[in-house]
Amino acid sequence: MDDFLTGLSADGSAALIDARGWFPEDDFHDNCHLTLTGGAAFTERLDREVLRPYFAGEPLARRWPPGRLNAAAAGANP
Repeated sequence: MDDFLTGLSADGSAALIDARGWFPEDDFHDNCHLTLTGGAAFTERLDREVLRPYFAGEPLARRWPPGRLNAAAAGANP
């Protein structure tokens, strides 16, 4: 799946934001649904790291270059 998504991102010149590692397993109700607390924390992080910078004019590709997975987590200043 990672190869497919990075290829799709690169082909479409679209940022790829991988939020799968943002929270520990304790924040999940099951294998893919966040708890109420986890969901609230996810929304706050998405707002802080993605939405606010984007709406302030920062291109998403600066932190998450197309075709790269986990770019922001690897040191591109989240």
